[in-house]
Amino acid sequence: SGVVFNTQKKPYDDIKIRKAFAHLFDVEKLNKRLFFNEYTQLNTFFFGTPYANPRTEYTEYNPKKALELLNQAGWTMKDGDTYLSKNGEIFKIQFLIGTGEDRIYSAFQQDLKKVGILMEFDQMDANGAFSKTMKKEFEVTSQGWTGGFFPSPEGMMHGKYADDIEVTNITSMNIPELNDLIDEYNKEWDAKKRIPIAHKIDSIAFNSYHYAMGWTSPYGARMLYWNKFGIPEKGVSFVGDWRSPISMWWIDGKKERTLSKARENKSKLPKEQEVYDYWNLMPR
Repeated sequence: SGVVFNTQKKPYDDIKIRKAFAHLFDVEKLNKRLFFNEYTQLNTFFFGTPYANPRTEYTEYNPKKALELLNQAGWTMKDGDTYLSKNGEIFKIQFLIGTGEDRIYSAFQQDLKKVGILMEFDQMDANGAFSKTMKKEFEVTSQGWTGGFFPSPEGMMHGKYADDIEVTNITSMNIPELNDLIDEYNKEWDAKKRIPIAHKIDSIAFNSYHYAMGWTSPYGARMLYWNKFGIPEKGVSFVGDWRSPISMWWIDGKKERTLSKARENKSKLPKEQEVYDYWNLMPR
């Protein structure tokens, strides 16, 4: 997930511009102010799998570095001006968002304004925004994707889809070295040999800044439920969701009786220890 650039449109065909935006996207601030620190910043396309390159550094929020990159790309601010300009035009962008997403991206809007970029929202309902994204009718937007245990980067990253619409390569990524690695990855059937190839793919894709990486949740699912169930040791698998309890959980008679009494008496249930074990690493 992250802020996404349509590289078929100027100036987003310039990696300096995309990297500058990445340095202006303050994921840590959003996590702290809006998300109750429930998420983690991304530095990979293959989060939570061995295919994620462990050596890739996070992109830091750094307005000074961003401004240096923007200046290098020819965008400067004249004395007395509010916005950066180039060839007589101010730096103004249209940011495609779904209804209600201004709650999140208004902070990004303010951080861009501080360095001299005017960002206006192209806001519509979520279905309309996604439709425009898939048709590549956007300048900049936000988008997130899910993935499997065995990554298949071809659809999102291979150059043969760069000019197509209704594909997951919404940024029109087309990097020859990356294309060759994806072809090599697809031909390799040994999972262990695939991992180092995927690390190279991940690093190149990340550092091309077609995405200014956003955030993800380091757990499988969040659910609210009455405390009357017996739960397997691992609770819900990483790919589980709200349907898992239907087949995996059971009603614990003792817990159910305790809950019923508490509801009848309008009393509190005894507190249980909260366990944060995203990766099922704690001894049982």
